[in-house]
Amino acid sequence: MPNHLHGIIRILAPTEPADRPSLIEIVRRFKSITTGMYRKSASSQGWLPIDRRLWQRNYFDRVIRDRNELN
Repeated sequence: MPNHLHGIIRILAPTEPADRPSLIEIVRRFKSITTGMYRKSASSQGWLPIDRRLWQRNYFDRVIRDRNELN
């Protein structure tokens, strides 16, 4: 099983600035949702439950500022 993942999150400009979630909030929600899904599946599928956190506490981020960096 991999011990980490890489991803690109694209945050588009919303109509109201207050509606745009921060990167921290997006990662927090992702971790929360996937942990809940794992626990539910572990219970219903008979998987071994995890005895610690599913995700590490922090994460490393890097902001991609233009198309050149993305490529």
